[in-house]
Amino acid sequence: MPHPHRSVPNRTSADGEASDSGRSTPPGDEDRPVTGRPVGGAPGFDRVGWVVGGALALVLGGLGCLRHQNVWTGGFDLGVFDQGIWLMSQGLAPEVTVNGRNLFADHLSVVTLAFVPLYRLSATPYWLFAAQGLALGANVPAFRALARQEGAPVWLATLFAVFGAPLLAAAVFEFHPATLAVPAVSWALLEARRGNLARLTVAAVLIMLCRSELAVVLLGIAVVARPEVRRRLLVMAPIGLAAGYVGPALLGARGTFEVHYGNLGTSPKDALLHPWRVPLALLHPTSLVKWVWWLAPVGFMP
Repeated sequence: MPHPHRSVPNRTSADGEASDSGRSTPPGDEDRPVTGRPVGGAPGFDRVGWVVGGALALVLGGLGCLRHQNVWTGGFDLGVFDQGIWLMSQGLAPEVTVNGRNLFADHLSVVTLAFVPLYRLSATPYWLFAAQGLALGANVPAFRALARQEGAPVWLATLFAVFGAPLLAAAVFEFHPATLAVPAVSWALLEARRGNLARLTVAAVLIMLCRSELAVVLLGIAVVARPEVRRRLLVMAPIGLAAGYVGPALLGARGTFEVHYGNLGTSPKDALLHPWRVPLALLHPTSLVKWVWWLAPVGFMP
């Protein structure tokens, strides 16, 4: 007769992470050690992750406020978003004088609308620094959960989430809505690996609300996603990319393509019809210098 499943009692690891409580042990597994890190399972409340994340949010948010208080911030990109959001809070079109464009005409970041009621209460960019700090802090438990899912050392994931050079660079680069997408990216990766379609969809939408062109990140996540959710990512990514191009075009702006990729052609169609321009542009001396400036500070991690 097979042994009935035996319930495993609650156990908590040394770093405060809850183990898989009440999980039944399959027949013949009575002597298998309990690690407290179930593969594919949902862990309990990550107290350590949220404490570390909260401390990081306070430090980075406070650092942004301190930089602004000491007049170490400038017009790009803080002034652009600060003025655009303030204009919307006054019921005006976000025609930003800093760069001479509509706030949504360069990059489509719908998330900026969430700051409009806050600016009605108090028109200050400190809201932006606080949100950026909270986003990077919230990435800590999300990144720890991803490491746990993949069987990687949680303590190492914590170090990367707190001291990672790209994230710290984003934290001190004044403000940009794309930074707010960081925890959603970790969450999307986690759910893509778990195969949870509903949660993955929510995370993907949040990423694109921060900046529509970040839909390209979904293509990267699709590479490592479980097959049952990969199709959803491949469907959503083109929608975000199209919105990032169509939105500015409808506003009568030059648009993202002309501003950032005009050296490849007058339009995406022109660039596709002349593909040899891409390697020529990448190997241009100006581009090579940009490669060094962009990648050297983070050890070519991307």
